[in-house]
Amino acid sequence: IMTNSRSANGSKLRKTAISSDGGENWTGLIDEPQLIEPQCMGSILSVADDSNSIPVLLFSIPNTKNGRKYGTIKFSLDDGTSWSSGKCIYNGSYAYSSLADLGSGNFGVLFEKDDYEAISFLRTNTKWLTRKK
Repeated sequence: IMTNSRSANGSKLRKTAISSDGGENWTGLIDEPQLIEPQCMGSILSVADDSNSIPVLLFSIPNTKNGRKYGTIKFSLDDGTSWSSGKCIYNGSYAYSSLADLGSGNFGVLFEKDDYEAISFLRTNTKWLTRKK
């Protein structure tokens, strides 16, 4: 189990901790240097992909240390040890987001945009996210 939370200390890096015993005990919180943030709510989700035997860990966040913008989804194929640079799904203002598993490698992300004036939903899949181009 992984916990992933925004920093409150100004580091602009996500805080993570791991439990290998179902949540009974946890590692100490660390700043995750691969996951920058502007101190904003993010979303993390493990998605099973029918074409891949390993789950894909997804993370949605404004991908900048300054301002809530550049909504990006990053992925990890090794349980969060390493993260992709991500794909930008919305270039403008982007705030709170929520990822949802839609089955068979499909997922959705609901997010605030345009300075909190609108909420959008994007449906896509792990194949799009993990392809090289």
